[in-house]
This record gives sequence, C-alpha cells and structure tokens, in this order.
Amino acid sequence: MERRALILEAAAREFERVGFAATTIAAVAREAGVSQGALHFHFPTKLSLALGVIDEQNVRTFDVVSHHDASPAEALVQASRGIAGMLLTDPVVSAGI
Repeated sequence: MERRALILEAAAREFERVGFAATTIAAVAREAGVSQGALHFHFPTKLSLALGVIDEQNVRTFDVVSHHDASPAEALVQASRGIAGMLLTDPVVSAGI
C-alpha cells in the first residue's frame, strides 16, 4: 500500500502541475520513484490513476466531516474550513477536487 500511496501523491502533483491531459505515466512514475511497470500494476490506465486520486481525495475530505457538532450548520462550517485548508496543503485533495 505504501507504493500505491506514493504513486497517488506523485500523480496528484503532476495533475496539479501540468493538468490531466498533459500528465504522462512516465512522468508520474519518475516523480513517484517507481518503474512504469510498478505503476501499471496498481493503475492500469491514466484514467484509473485519476480515479484513484479522486477516491483518495474523497476519503481525506470525508474524514474531516464531524458528526459530533451541536448543529448541522456548525458541522457544515467546520467541514468547509477543514476542506479549504486541505485544498491549500494537500495535493491529493487539490487535484481530486
């Protein structure tokens, strides 16, 4: 799972840097420090890689949603703040959204 996470982080950085269309599997593999074969083992296509980034982004953003706040409005405010912060600091969240 560690290698898969490295690949997702590298893909997110590349998607942010040059966009999905211009991102290449070779560039993601180089950024992640893995072979293209290793990357294809986890993600057979660039689309599956992008969907992997989106899935991980969903996991990370849903983790900031609290169900313990006093009101639904407070929960929404806190979740919005948490996600906004992650957009600024987490390449997977930024690229996924």
